[in-house]
Amino acid sequence: MISIGLLGSGKQLEQRFEAWTKINHVNIVAIVKSDDQDDVPKQMKDVKVKNFEDLKSGEIDLIDICVPLDERAALIRQAAQFSVNVACDIPIAQSIEEMISVIKVCQANDVHLFPVGTLRFSPVYQNATQQVLDGAIGQPGVMRLAYGDQHPGHAADIFLELGWHQLDWLLATFGDVDHVIAKQVKTTRASGQSVEYAVMTVRMADNSIAHVELSWAETQRTYSFEFTGDAGMLEFDSCASQPITIHTDKPVLSKRSSDATLTVSILERQLAHIVNGLTGVEAPLVTPDALLKVMRVAMAARQSVETGKPVYIERGGSV
Repeated sequence: MISIGLLGSGKQLEQRFEAWTKINHVNIVAIVKSDDQDDVPKQMKDVKVKNFEDLKSGEIDLIDICVPLDERAALIRQAAQFSVNVACDIPIAQSIEEMISVIKVCQANDVHLFPVGTLRFSPVYQNATQQVLDGAIGQPGVMRLAYGDQHPGHAADIFLELGWHQLDWLLATFGDVDHVIAKQVKTTRASGQSVEYAVMTVRMADNSIAHVELSWAETQRTYSFEFTGDAGMLEFDSCASQPITIHTDKPVLSKRSSDATLTVSILERQLAHIVNGLTGVEAPLVTPDALLKVMRVAMAARQSVETGKPVYIERGGSV
């Protein structure tokens, strides 16, 4: 049985609590309070409330940190120093240097770090990855990914907080990046609502090109992709009635999603993977080196916006 502690607040904490209660071989033993945390939600009233320092007791096997981006790195480092395994929303840091620091502290204390929120656990994106690997589109040529959501309502980095998920999946599926060019627009509607748009043109190491469009101007989350190669095209639109379409001259072996795929949320799939990672059943899907690669591309996009020039990605650099 894995003992879980949760650190967060509001709806995100409630969502995480609800998801963990559906995972086998897990026991939520504590809500870990940060210094300024309000009372815990009423549905968690039967769970012990502990201070962060109580992590030293060894009662908690893993702490799930669901807090704003600017708080994550410090909390991860502190938990790692107490030798407590960590799950945390991505991105886990705000800069390359901060991410390297976090990863090194975890490694030094033999602590597992599990990023939460990757699209690699989405059945749609898993299916797309498999189709690409099976050669459904042949040699990749041009890829387009779009992701939109409501504006967070505060100052935030669109490449980190919205673009990270797309970049993580893009690199995991299509490989390393050579260079990136990015543009960004911020404005305010007549209603006073902030909106923000960004686009990245990413040249992959194999010379294929990915256009990644980001929008903080939507009323709900939307996402789509279109991948073309020399043998076909694969497209998906979350707003379409028949979301996934494959156009190809090659025979395609398409695996139907199981019933579990339809009844288990993406978050629950990922939390189950974390438990399997802690018990040695599965190797962690997202490695520290993968996190660092995505951070380098996101930071390159920010730099490109500032300079108006393409930014080339440093290769290698394992932690």
